[in-house]
Amino acid sequence: MKENALRAGLDSFNLGEYIEAVRANGRARLDPEVRAQAAELYEDIVPAKDSLYISEDLARTIRLAERVLEPEWMFVQDPIPRYPNYTNWRALNWVLGTYRHMSDVQLSRSCLSGIRILAADWLDFELRTYAGLERFSLDSVPTEQLPERLSRIHAIAEAANPLEPIASTNSIQPPARWRDYVFDSTRTLTLRFLTALPQTTQHDEITFLRTIHIGEACFWAQLGSVMHAIEWLKQGNFSAGETCLRNAARFAGFSKLVFKAMKTMPDEHFMLGFREATGNASAIQSMTYQLLQIFTLGLDPQKVDALARIPEHRPLLLYGNPKFVSLKAKLIELDEKGTLPESLRNAAYDLDKKMYAWRGEHLGIAKRYLADLQPGTGGTAGVLYLENHFRHRIFADPDFVPVTNVDLGSLRSVRARPVFSNQN
Repeated sequence: MKENALRAGLDSFNLGEYIEAVRANGRARLDPEVRAQAAELYEDIVPAKDSLYISEDLARTIRLAERVLEPEWMFVQDPIPRYPNYTNWRALNWVLGTYRHMSDVQLSRSCLSGIRILAADWLDFELRTYAGLERFSLDSVPTEQLPERLSRIHAIAEAANPLEPIASTNSIQPPARWRDYVFDSTRTLTLRFLTALPQTTQHDEITFLRTIHIGEACFWAQLGSVMHAIEWLKQGNFSAGETCLRNAARFAGFSKLVFKAMKTMPDEHFMLGFREATGNASAIQSMTYQLLQIFTLGLDPQKVDALARIPEHRPLLLYGNPKFVSLKAKLIELDEKGTLPESLRNAAYDLDKKMYAWRGEHLGIAKRYLADLQPGTGGTAGVLYLENHFRHRIFADPDFVPVTNVDLGSLRSVRARPVFSNQN
């Protein structure tokens, strides 16, 4: 497809009107013609996304547009949401930059910025609601809980950068043109308007989505730090490895703040309000979280079947081989050799404690909001599934033995994918 035709197709899709329609009616009730237009445009631009024969500014626009439009294309194929299209995971990853390789320091900075912008936008949304100025997502507003929620969201933004004032994002309308999002150096526009696109007009679905988005940013930062820590430890640079683990622990600590904000959501607002609209979306479908668990502890034998059922997660089974070294395996090796520095052990314990606390909090939330839901989301056993996995630890879990013998012959048709990939 020629460059002029690609530009014309992109220009014909008014992003501002699309966003307003989703926020006004819920994505589940989006005009079928708008969805069909989005899906058709997606099919037009995908073949050109890696083309060497288009200008760089158009290539950048296509890379974002492909991520934004893919969920609508997925909804045309199957109207039941899954995690990638329900959460707009790939649009979020475009902002965080996880489609390309970067250092752990660069990734941490990107994730910190993303967390702060997401929290500021969430804070503005709740403040506008509290002041009676918000136009969207006004069903079942938890009026009594809003003051406490505002305080807890503010704590998230402040934790991300206590030295920087929390900037308001509420003075702008969604731009209509793709280029406004692509060339926004802060990427605030994409985070604000192209990630939180709820299925319903239930107020607390925004709470649910923002919890997921901030959680994903935390997972990415932890994952990058854990991966770099493993490589430093392989080289015997224990000081650099320790620094990476302490950075990972910092992001793991954000999780408690995020869950505190989410817990202001009344139980019935989830189960009776928008749970059905989330479809088959499930945390197990978070590629980021599964990678974080694998690089930290190794491939969990009890997760093999669940991961194998998710097509895009099948490549994760390739980590079930004797050449893969997890953080747990490397630390235990150093410990058995008597070469594990005490400060490094303490850093690993701190990270492990905070990751364990997150899993415990997640289990508690599942018991509160999903206790009566059987089977669980994503084809799992729900709460029972989480109970079987949340206790795994780096040091104090002798019964956990990661998989190192997955039959790779059965996975010959599965292509390995880098952690930092255009598929993100």
